[in-house]
Amino acid sequence: MKEQSLTNALKAGYPDFKETSGVPPWLVPNRSFAVVVDELGDARLLEASRCLGPLPDTFNDISDYKSSSVAMWRQVCLDWPQLPLVAGIITSLMESVNRIMAKQAIGDLKVEPQVVFRSLMVIAFAPFVPQGRAVMQDMAAILESDAANPAHLVTRYADAVLYDDQVTLTRITDCISDHHDWACWADFLQQLALSSSWSCKLVAVTPPLSEGLADVLADMIKEASTYGA
Repeated sequence: MKEQSLTNALKAGYPDFKETSGVPPWLVPNRSFAVVVDELGDARLLEASRCLGPLPDTFNDISDYKSSSVAMWRQVCLDWPQLPLVAGIITSLMESVNRIMAKQAIGDLKVEPQVVFRSLMVIAFAPFVPQGRAVMQDMAAILESDAANPAHLVTRYADAVLYDDQVTLTRITDCISDHHDWACWADFLQQLALSSSWSCKLVAVTPPLSEGLADVLADMIKEASTYGA
């Protein structure tokens, strides 16, 4: 395998993926993304993906990322069938996390944050791989929503958390456990998050902006521009 071939390919393709998917430029700047994938490295990225089986055993066939043109990366992104789902899922995820964290901040969150993290990660990532169809359909039935609208599933799950709907939350947890590969993937991802030393920050903004929040966002955009985001 080429040294860090997957990591380098992800870093090279991320700016075009971000632009073509419609993700806000201030969310997970390029530099922050690079910090995360560099710390993970090829080995852990592959280990995470193999929980679900979507990747081959080696990446010897990955072309030299430096020789890949901007046009090539952009076309790969545009050709990805799930591309239209990205911005909606990320927006819903960030808004939902903000709502949940606000409740946790006042000591009113009744659900363990680790449980919320695992479930939200599965709901948010499952739409992007073929192995996610079955678990998405099962979770959609529990949340009384549509598996074809994963952004709404994220919102529906967040609503269950905020309203302390223990029946629904337990059914979602059990559903993920029943899909063993996804349970293993969620456990692995959670361990990565708990053991990481990342200092990167995600920023979500829900209009209307307060004057103070607008100032913070302006400072972030300046910083992102300075570091090439």
